[in-house]
Amino acid sequence: MVIGVDIRALGSGRRSGVEEYILSLLPQLVAAAPDVTFKLLWTGRKPAPLDALPHAPNAQVIHRHISNRVLFGAALLGALPLDELVGGADVFFFPHILAGALSQKCRRVTTVHDLSFVVAPHFFSLKQKAWHLVMRPRRFVRASYAVIAVSRATKLDVVREYGIPDERVHVVHSGVPHIVTPANALPASDPYFIALGTFEPRKNSAGVLDAFAQCASRVPRVRLCLVGYSGSGEGKIVRAIAHHPFRDRIDVHLNASDAERDTLLAGARALVYPSFLEGFGFPPLAACALGVPVVASDVGALPEVLHDAALLVSPYDTSELASAMHALATDDALHGLTAMRAKARATHFSWERSARETLALLRG
Repeated sequence: MVIGVDIRALGSGRRSGVEEYILSLLPQLVAAAPDVTFKLLWTGRKPAPLDALPHAPNAQVIHRHISNRVLFGAALLGALPLDELVGGADVFFFPHILAGALSQKCRRVTTVHDLSFVVAPHFFSLKQKAWHLVMRPRRFVRASYAVIAVSRATKLDVVREYGIPDERVHVVHSGVPHIVTPANALPASDPYFIALGTFEPRKNSAGVLDAFAQCASRVPRVRLCLVGYSGSGEGKIVRAIAHHPFRDRIDVHLNASDAERDTLLAGARALVYPSFLEGFGFPPLAACALGVPVVASDVGALPEVLHDAALLVSPYDTSELASAMHALATDDALHGLTAMRAKARATHFSWERSARETLALLRG
């Protein structure tokens, strides 16, 4: 059997959610199926990230020097099928929603991480909306003989918004994201909360800053560490910090390396993650694996992923968020219990299991 895998999403060069999924799942898929040949399709002028990809006899990277713009346009016309670009495949796995045509003889399996751009379009810029319009995700997801949803919450959105029969959408939870630093980071001189994620409206950084102002007024010395990638909400966040009553207790780490991010996470008093919508939630799960308590939203997939391993609050109520932060900052017993539950929760997720379940769908 030959399985094609579209790895074009790795072209951003950073390890955000979709990239984490591809880089963590692929080695496990390849290892779990030595009888299968995996053809990993890379396109464009940039060299493929070979060091990050599995090195195995049954996996080969196929580089085609065709721009993604050409492939995206061709996909809408049904031209340049990706299975033919790799020399043939029985099934093609799309671990993302990038547009790509296939020949009629090749089956398609697509992973959907979230449909935030459909159910909450007000969080996206005009440029982002235009990109999703070009990708035509509804068309290509509906063309899949099997759809993987990374959470039950995402499955519900896919079934409802795209009209795909329930039996064709399969929930396969992701594993714990790769963590660069060990859990025993040295404690900081002052305790700090950490907020992770791209600086965009959906991540609710404004709510974090508001809640921190309330918490910091009651807890001396506590700090806030914002770690994330540049995004559409970056300007507003910078301005909000400049006028924040406790701006001297806020540290910003923009576009931090994986090692820096994970070191900061490991040393935090707690992760604050009040996102308005998540399809899974890698940062909270990474915190759980490190034994770092989590305050997270009670919406989207986060309650499903975290269960009782986190303090769940409404992302629309900053006073509720501030109360949870205050509790974790001042109550050592609660902090210890939440850390213990978090560590235990992380053991429920593994890439090995994700690979087994994904492979079963790819085999058909």
